[in-house]
Amino acid sequence: MTTVYLHIGMPKTGTTSLQHFLSNNQEKLLEKGYLYPKSGRISKDRNITICTNYHHGLAKALLKIYDSKAPWANQDVWEGSLKDLKIEIKTIKAANIIIYSEAFTGRQEFYNPDLIALTKTMLEEYDTKVIIYVRRQDEFIRSFYCEHIKNMALDKKNLRNFILEWTKRINYYKLLEPWKKSFGIQNVIVRPFEKEQMKNSSLFEDFLENIHLNHINPNESNFNFSSSMSKNTSYSGKVIKLIDLIEETSQIRRLIKLLQKSKKYWYLYERYGFLRRGINLRIKLAIYMSRFIPDFLISEELISTKDRVSIMKECEESNQKVAKEYLGREDGKLFYSKP
Repeated sequence: MTTVYLHIGMPKTGTTSLQHFLSNNQEKLLEKGYLYPKSGRISKDRNITICTNYHHGLAKALLKIYDSKAPWANQDVWEGSLKDLKIEIKTIKAANIIIYSEAFTGRQEFYNPDLIALTKTMLEEYDTKVIIYVRRQDEFIRSFYCEHIKNMALDKKNLRNFILEWTKRINYYKLLEPWKKSFGIQNVIVRPFEKEQMKNSSLFEDFLENIHLNHINPNESNFNFSSSMSKNTSYSGKVIKLIDLIEETSQIRRLIKLLQKSKKYWYLYERYGFLRRGINLRIKLAIYMSRFIPDFLISEELISTKDRVSIMKECEESNQKVAKEYLGREDGKLFYSKP
């Protein structure tokens, strides 16, 4: 039976790096008997067909999430991806399939057991292994918030509300329960996103080992590892605060929201990419300013140690259950590092 490795995230666990690796090496992986399907990775951006590095299309097809205002989010392409996936698997006849989208855990909708059961139904004819990397909750919230600010999310929340919202959403045991119910605990592979817990401190090697490709050496010339390194740069707390301050002062987010809702100026919203190019300028300006602003005015600390400890305390019981049930650790330690 064909084995499907369904990597469901979570976000902020090296997803960009790993997706780049899989996409960049898809031909070499196929030679080893592992297919990284194009189905669910095809999208259209202003009538230009592109192949992305991730299978968000499959997730969106299950959720039926389409933005009618965005012509590049082509519904027909997404809807066809489920059918095309099975055709691609049957045509190529690879022994192993890798499907990867952090949308399965990054979107609140996928906390619905019915949708996870639907995902199981979609993959019923395959031997499916669900892989998830989980990050220490306080680190996850900090990293996700930085991404939120850096990418100028239109639904911006202040840090306090962001912490409150995501602390409730990152109960890993609760998140995993419907996946366990649908796929069986023996088919759910949980990996802590900590270097000291990964094979040779490498995300790539750790992932490859868990899909039984551990015989591949990162130094093997046939595989491209170097270009798979993440381009998602992490910034200090001070820089993130300055980015937020610059953005609030410039009112860029408010302008984009107005364009998004306006029928008269819809064509500007469709092409508001020129406004988003200001993101790089904001970041460069924030980095430059951070060199001259002393810590007593704007500190480097984004989430205080007290808040970090509080977040981890709230998640302690859940983490212990995950460690015991999914990793077989009697001591209940899911993460080795502390806030």
